[in-house]
Amino acid sequence: MKRRSFFQVPQVLPTVVLLSVVLGLSLSSAFATNGYFRHGYGTKNKGLAGAGVALPLNTLIAVTNPAGMVFIGRRYDIGFSLFNPNREYTVKGSPSGFPGTFGLTPGTVDSDAKPFFIPALGANWMIDENSSLGISVFGNGGMNTTYPSSTFFGSTPTGVDLSQLFIGVTYARKFAG
Repeated sequence: MKRRSFFQVPQVLPTVVLLSVVLGLSLSSAFATNGYFRHGYGTKNKGLAGAGVALPLNTLIAVTNPAGMVFIGRRYDIGFSLFNPNREYTVKGSPSGFPGTFGLTPGTVDSDAKPFFIPALGANWMIDENSSLGISVFGNGGMNTTYPSSTFFGSTPTGVDLSQLFIGVTYARKFAG
């Protein structure tokens, strides 16, 4: 007796193709970020889109997984990122505020803030084959906005300029083979 396969190519292929086309056409653009924190720290980890937490590639692994330092050996890293997000807001409807409050003028307002650099550097030294001592220095930046004074009914420009620099000292040890 001939055994039948559940997935027979001639019967399933048109259904799979049709389902793939329908799903592909139903997708929309995603304008998402990882909030205030970055997807990865350092060029290699940014390229992994956050999966670098499980794959130690450089001394910036200490930012997301300090235990990974023991797997990278003795090394030194330095780099920077250019951060240039689009900063704007759009107000629809007039008045835009809750009744009894001042509303914002309808329209789109762009921030005058410029791009900025975010540094990253680190070093790792092996104490023995199962333990290491490292240091990682990395920056975290905000959205750094500058809006004109007429935007919020004030006489001076408004915005935020948030910059942080973190220094992390790490001791890591392997416990199993």
